[in-house]
Amino acid sequence: MSVRLPSYARVKLLIRQRISSGIWRAGEMLPPLAKLAELTEVSVGTVRRAVAELAAEGVLETHQGKGIAVVDYGKRYWNRFHRFQRRDGSLILEYEDRLVLFDVSPASDEIARQLQLMPGDPVIHWRREMNFDGRCSGFDESYLPQKFFPSLTRRVLLERPKNMSIYALYEKIGGIVVAHSADCICAEALSDDDARSLCLPPHTPMLVLHRTSRLPDGRICEYRIERADARFVRIAI
Repeated sequence: MSVRLPSYARVKLLIRQRISSGIWRAGEMLPPLAKLAELTEVSVGTVRRAVAELAAEGVLETHQGKGIAVVDYGKRYWNRFHRFQRRDGSLILEYEDRLVLFDVSPASDEIARQLQLMPGDPVIHWRREMNFDGRCSGFDESYLPQKFFPSLTRRVLLERPKNMSIYALYEKIGGIVVAHSADCICAEALSDDDARSLCLPPHTPMLVLHRTSRLPDGRICEYRIERADARFVRIAI
């Protein structure tokens, strides 16, 4: 038996789907409330509730006197999903990074499961070494369904502006809006191979974040693993 969604929830779903499909892109203005109400065949009040909830969820933002826009990471804090802070609680506003790996390969069983793909589907895999305050802080790596990022190449990653976050880059090259993420955090000792690569002491304590990022319509667009030196960072909830 199917369950009929409340009117405001159906409006939210429609807006999410249109953003995910690129009809409404990052930074673009949505139609006025009255036009949205006409489009969705509901009252203006219902649309207003849907927009307010999407704004609270970080999908939309409202501008007094201008209207409603899709979030644009290029004009916001560089990464609103970032979870690491310095140990004193201050924000790490910018990292230096060095791309050490970029390839496209068939998804393993585990990566396919994380991205809700079929094993063997093409996946982009990149890895960066990360630095802040003049020291190596760890590394991160991401797995992306290539179907969402057909124009993402090693060169595009290397040539992005220094102050552009990865999510802002996703928006720029493919109109991909990361609407929300789920994080799982654990701790581990740095492996011998990674310690040699990063020039860190063997078995350095690391905070490890596993992230699943989703489009506004709920489809998974990224599985990321971040490892940060626990001697210098803490997790921001």
